[in-house]
Amino acid sequence: NIVVDTHHGIVYCAIPKAACSSWRTILAHLSNRTSSFASMLNIPVHNRSFMRSIGIVELNTFTMQQRAHIIDTFPKFLVVRNPFERLVSAFREKLEKHNRHTKVFHAKYDRRIIRRHRKNSSRSRDVKFEEFVTWLIQGGWKTDEHWTTYQRLCLPCQVRYTYIINYDTFDEDTTQVLKTLFNESSDIFPRRNSMQLNSKIVLNEYRSRLTQQQIDKLQATFADDFEMFDYAKILVD
Repeated sequence: NIVVDTHHGIVYCAIPKAACSSWRTILAHLSNRTSSFASMLNIPVHNRSFMRSIGIVELNTFTMQQRAHIIDTFPKFLVVRNPFERLVSAFREKLEKHNRHTKVFHAKYDRRIIRRHRKNSSRSRDVKFEEFVTWLIQGGWKTDEHWTTYQRLCLPCQVRYTYIINYDTFDEDTTQVLKTLFNESSDIFPRRNSMQLNSKIVLNEYRSRLTQQQIDKLQATFADDFEMFDYAKILVD
């Protein structure tokens, strides 16, 4: 998930469900200079071959010596989000919806989760959030980048990031990073639509489906993510 923008000499760690696609799009745009916002939306930012062709390259493709030099000398940034909000967002988009984009997730996880946590497992298209959470705290958090930990994805305990963009102050933080690292105006970055964000009402609704024991175990499973980015009390307020 750690990629190197070879044009600008900058490192970015992509955390799914934390503006990952948006930032990949901007990096591709700044490297390839697409002509319009409409064309930006069609950039295949999750196609590794394409991204490599425009100079956005995974860190692990470099030699060990090159990696060490890049990590020591290049500016580095990532975007973090409240871990519980991120999990709710991942569940709603990948397991609650049923469309052509989610087929692979349903095929891979539905039966696996339901068979483990439900006596009557005949239905395979209706994973409940509380089942998803129980599966996560029993080890399922390791299975997919959309719900694994920040440490597993970006190594923030080992890598000293120059900038950490907080999802709660995303527009302001992004403006600063674009200006400082890329000498670009924030006008090139689409503003978040507040109607698309998980409101407190939505988050509380999903939280209400969990027992206190599940909440405690979930907080323990993602303890580092909560604590290192000052989200430690989100689930216990």
